[in-house]
Amino acid sequence: MRETSALDFLTAAQKTAAQAEVQKLRALETAPNYLVAQVLAWAKRTPDDPRVPEALHLVVRSTRYGCTDAKTTQFSKQAFQVLHKQYPQSSWAQQTKYWY
Repeated sequence: MRETSALDFLTAAQKTAAQAEVQKLRALETAPNYLVAQVLAWAKRTPDDPRVPEALHLVVRSTRYGCTDAKTTQFSKQAFQVLHKQYPQSSWAQQTKYWY
């Protein structure tokens, strides 16, 4: 009896496309690292935007609860430092006591 694969219903072209897609996904930065980088760039561009402190708080949290890698702690620390340096009196800075 032949063993079946979960992908047997796909054509050869679809299997190749799926493998290429998986490789692209594996090459991406982890989500928390990506989010921190985007929020830090946004904070730099528009430091007076009242949403920035909350976004910084949320990305620090994402480094605690999201998928991480060896670089995540440095990203977390950067977001934490910007939050506490630029927005020290915000409620978001008060709620963000650690980086991860």
